[in-house]
Amino acid sequence: MLTRLSFKNWRSLRDVTIDNLTPITVFVGANSSGKTNIIDGLDFLRFAFDEGLLPAVGKWGGQHEIRYRRAQQTEPIEIETKFKEIDGLQGPITETISLAFPVNNPNILLKFRRTLLEDGSSLIYNELYTLPFVQDSGRRVTEPDLNSLERADAISGVLNTLLKKRIQLISEDFITPIRGEYFDDPYVINKQGSNVPSMLYYMQQFAPDVFNHFQEDVSQLLSHVSSVTLLQNGQEVELEVAEPALGGKSAPTISAGTRRLISVLAAYYALDLPSPTMPQPRKPEVPDMRSPNAPGLVIVEDADIALHPLLLGNFVDLLRSYTDRKEPRQFILTTHNPQLLNYFQPEEIRVVERDPETGETSVDNVPEYLKETWLPNHRLGEAWTSRLIGGIPEV
Repeated sequence: MLTRLSFKNWRSLRDVTIDNLTPITVFVGANSSGKTNIIDGLDFLRFAFDEGLLPAVGKWGGQHEIRYRRAQQTEPIEIETKFKEIDGLQGPITETISLAFPVNNPNILLKFRRTLLEDGSSLIYNELYTLPFVQDSGRRVTEPDLNSLERADAISGVLNTLLKKRIQLISEDFITPIRGEYFDDPYVINKQGSNVPSMLYYMQQFAPDVFNHFQEDVSQLLSHVSSVTLLQNGQEVELEVAEPALGGKSAPTISAGTRRLISVLAAYYALDLPSPTMPQPRKPEVPDMRSPNAPGLVIVEDADIALHPLLLGNFVDLLRSYTDRKEPRQFILTTHNPQLLNYFQPEEIRVVERDPETGETSVDNVPEYLKETWLPNHRLGEAWTSRLIGGIPEV
């Protein structure tokens, strides 16, 4: 499970550490407060380890778009993640990446450093990659404080797979299509939402038990849905939803709220899919990160989009049931809806605010005093709209 996120000079996050992330963590704040910048940091890592660092920097607009505006050009951009509950690895694993863009050496595009700490203190991996303008592969300089290259490679491989294959991200502008390409990735939901039909078709065909659980949860949450079916038509897969009101026949249209909810559950259940490859000989201390037993994180921006307010409680209850399973599952949500906050505990909320003068984002917990003075008789959503926990726009 991801337990800590730290950012330095990443967009509006000048120096922010978010500690003690819970199985469900909810970020609240005004528009343009920095919630998306937090999510984008994780997305940047995922893309960088999947497609490469240079393409990631380019996709995110270059150093001037990813660097905090008031930071000096010589100050590195850092993103740190801390994970726990990974079978086969000792204690928490902390990884820090650092991006530096040298100003005095026109031949170097950037310097990229990765540092791994095991159990919070033992430095096991510290490497510096220098990327010249003339080549993409870069030159690697291994620092002399490597304790165990074999151990470092094992942990690095685990974290790379976690970031690339075990984080599902549903953005606020996510659009779930009715039809999709048959050969799309069935394991990781993409930001455009175009591969949801392919994910569900793969699940239906090759993991029917997982698909049946998915269908049961959709019907439990949406009473107007009796079943979900995926049909292959040439190189396309089509999503159909049957409704009891239509005698079990497919509905002519599927609402945006229904499609988005189907996507959230599809992303979650994709984490339960078996590994796509045959088991390979592995050392016992190196876990299989494509196994359903491996950790999984589902991130949903504006989680309540197109959901009826009376469904919110059932939706949160369903997510809680997922985090109570033996497989380590975690959710990060963002919202502007005070009604959604009413279903969470104070320790699950992080308040995101942005200083209007400096443009810096801060992330804070719900004030402790509210637990005794306000929350016994009121709900979190009321505390938020009453301006007691911050994260409210100036009006």
